[in-house]
Amino acid sequence: MAKLVSLKLSTKEAKKDYGSPESVSRLPEYPYGTRLSFDNETVEKLDLEDVEVRQKVTITAEGYVSEKSTRDIVKGEARTNVEIQLTDISVTESGAAKKEKREAAHLDTIAGAKRG
Repeated sequence: MAKLVSLKLSTKEAKKDYGSPESVSRLPEYPYGTRLSFDNETVEKLDLEDVEVRQKVTITAEGYVSEKSTRDIVKGEARTNVEIQLTDISVTESGAAKKEKREAAHLDTIAGAKRG
């Protein structure tokens, strides 16, 4: 399996790329273009109706590079943009989320046995 790389922005990176808002809490956590959004039909296809906000998921996908462009900037480095068209995807609970659910179910079982 490929190594996962964190895309989370540091405060310094976020300020550089997005300016200085009134409050640091308004800075984005991750760069633009790193969020996936699914419509109702796709939510159903991927069986995501029961996911919770902030629940960790594992995404496995295939796709192809649909566009690549590089542009030079007068004052600064060249910028490269790559677009990937996802063609196939699966979204499952992460191992950590599954473990938390198992532990919670186990604690519920123990608590139920003590009550009964």
